[in-house]
Amino acid sequence: NMGRALANYSNFQKRGFDVKGIFDIKDELIGKKINNIEVLHIDQMEDFIVNNNIDIAALTIPHEKAAELADRAVKAGIKGLWNFSPMELEVTENVITENVHLSDSLMVLGYAINEKFKNDRNK
Repeated sequence: NMGRALANYSNFQKRGFDVKGIFDIKDELIGKKINNIEVLHIDQMEDFIVNNNIDIAALTIPHEKAAELADRAVKAGIKGLWNFSPMELEVTENVITENVHLSDSLMVLGYAINEKFKNDRNK
C-alpha cells in the first residue's frame, strides 16, 4: 500500500523525480498499472535498473526482505535507497540511504500535539 501511495503521488514529478518502475511479488498485481506504470515482477528489478539508468529505489517492503532487495538494487547500480521498510539499512559507502521511520515521525507529531495542547487537558 505504501508503494502504491508513493507511485500515485504527483508532487514527485513536479520536483523532478519520475517514478519509472514498480515491482512486486504478488501475481495479482503483476501486469496491472499504477499511475500508468505497469507493475513488474521483482525478479525483473535488476535488469530494469540497468536498462533504465535508475538512480533511486524506494523500498516499501517487509523487514525480512529489505536487506536482500537493497543488496540486489545496489549491485544493479542504484545510487540511493529511500527505505520505508522497518529495517535500518546500512549498505556500501557508494550508496546514499535515507531510512524513513514512520513511527518516529508519528511520535514527533504526538509529542508536538501533547506539548501544544497540554494546558487544554488540565482545564
